Amino acid sequence: MADILIIGNGPAAITAAEAIRAEDRKRGITIVSREALPAYSPCFLARYLAGEVPRDALFMRDSDFYEKLEIEFIPEKEATGINTTDREVILSDGGRLSYKRLLIAAGAKAVVPPVEGIRGEDVYVFKNMEDAEVLRQKAQEASTVVVLGAGYIGLEVAEALAVLKKKVVVVEKEPQVLPRMIDSEMAALLRDYLKRKGIEVLTSETVQKVVRNNSKRLKEVVLYSGRSIKADLMVVATGVSPNIDFLKGSGISTDRGIVVDPTMKTNIEEIYAAGDIAEIEVSGKRKVNPIHLNAVKTGKVAAANLLGIRKTLDAPLENMNMLRFFDIFVFSAGTQTPDVVRKKENGSLWKTYLGEGRLKGVQIIGDVRRAGQYLWQIDREYPFSSLKRLFDHLL
Repeated sequence: MADILIIGNGPAAITAAEAIRAEDRKRGITIVSREALPAYSPCFLARYLAGEVPRDALFMRDSDFYEKLEIEFIPEKEATGINTTDREVILSDGGRLSYKRLLIAAGAKAVVPPVEGIRGEDVYVFKNMEDAEVLRQKAQEASTVVVLGAGYIGLEVAEALAVLKKKVVVVEKEPQVLPRMIDSEMAALLRDYLKRKGIEVLTSETVQKVVRNNSKRLKEVVLYSGRSIKADLMVVATGVSPNIDFLKGSGISTDRGIVVDPTMKTNIEEIYAAGDIAEIEVSGKRKVNPIHLNAVKTGKVAAANLLGIRKTLDAPLENMNMLRFFDIFVFSAGTQTPDVVRKKENGSLWKTYLGEGRLKGVQIIGDVRRAGQYLWQIDREYPFSSLKRLFDHLL
């Protein structure tokens, strides 16, 4: 029986394991993963696709990580169910792992919309190392690629394919790129920049059907507007959904993700959840917050409480993310308010959102050198007036 069993091997799981081991050298830790690989960062998969970073650079820890921390690592075993009464995790090979305490950090899966013809060869998602490896291989012989979705994954993939000299057309159902990260003015600037880099972005467009030839290979992508795009490959990047299907019948409370309290505890004793699978409260609303920083924070909180050390999750920032496309940066954190301080200069645009005398949110495209300072002030809720010098360049 595992003292602490962790389902998953991503940033939340690894952070939790390290935090547990830092406090307790004797507690048994078992990590079970559906993938064969040791822990790697999904944040740089697009850079790997573009050939900008080597495969080895993706791995988050040294090859002897599990051995040094005395962690039992069980690869290529997917959790398919949980018997919470007997405290057992059921595996894809029919095996069972018993536990005293359980952390579910099983992450999320790519969502594929119900579009005619979308399932089949030449249409791929981009979520894990296997996806990146397949797309690297397939892209070698492709000339035109359609990317469905203009969120951060879709745009990162589009950039990588453009670096590989592919013609890229991005299709987005919303009226702008990065619709859940930046406002329309910022998005328009980014879209124009991507166009100058050779990426065509079609907004307020949806795919009606994917047309295949007699060999079932991708032939063209037909949009509801009537436009048809001849393509060799298609990448679906329309969002992710927490991996909660295997929890059916377990009694663990789920909505969009696993419902947890501020200690990351579920409704079942001795069971916690962290990372992309956990549904937490952000800005007064319950939501899944699939960003790296959230995975690290929730992993640390879960680890403490698994050891009986009470710790609660600090109020997470909404939409906190920093992205780089070619040589331009985009940063967003916090919430938008009607009280905006705005400045555009030398190709950069800064917007700071104020409320109750404090900085509530910020969006930047271009010069992000002050991003960390903005984030620090938002997180600590310092009065705007006390750090006015930080904003002098905007006034």
